Amino acid sequence: MSTSHNIKSIQVEGGFLTGSTIVFDGRMNCLIGGRGTGKTTVLELIRYALGLDPDFDEYITFESGENTNLTIDSLVNETDYYWRVNAIDLNTGTTYSLNTFQFHTDFPINNVNSDLVPVSYLISTAYPNPFNSSVNIKAVLPLTCDIDMRVYNLAGREVAVLSQGLHQAGHHIFTFEAVDQPSGIYLIRYNLSTDVKGVQKVLLVR
Repeated sequence: MSTSHNIKSIQVEGGFLTGSTIVFDGRMNCLIGGRGTGKTTVLELIRYALGLDPDFDEYITFESGENTNLTIDSLVNETDYYWRVNAIDLNTGTTYSLNTFQFHTDFPINNVNSDLVPVSYLISTAYPNPFNSSVNIKAVLPLTCDIDMRVYNLAGREVAVLSQGLHQAGHHIFTFEAVDQPSGIYLIRYNLSTDVKGVQKVLLVR
């Protein structure tokens, strides 16, 4: 006879979700949130509670005593990747790490290669969003232009200047370091000399 399991709720102790209680509906559940809000962590908690192996595309193994430095040449630019560790102990058995770690690929572009020079102006979506301490926004420029990029709080007060001046053609990343700022919503306002302009809303969560 097969046995089914029902998870009614999850309470988290430790990590950035500590103190959170997630209650599930008996029919259908949906996790909604921006990058870095804990959606993957919740899924991994469920997988761990049910004793399920992670559904990763590739497994890379190391024998005891080997150098655990790893180089992967097949990563795709502008992509989120996730990883975690599976440690095998002869005394206690196999245990997957509870935490899944994430990194974002953002490779530098050599502007000398004409095939890699952008063909249009673009301001990327700020990432990660929500963010904990710093958030990045990327400008893609086919030609040299001026970029004015500033951060404001909801009261309209300017809290940071990310860019003010001329930038060469290529890919440029600007970072808002919100070390001394309180949690809340901030507005990143940008204005290029090419008439590209806009505002992005980001959420700082401590």
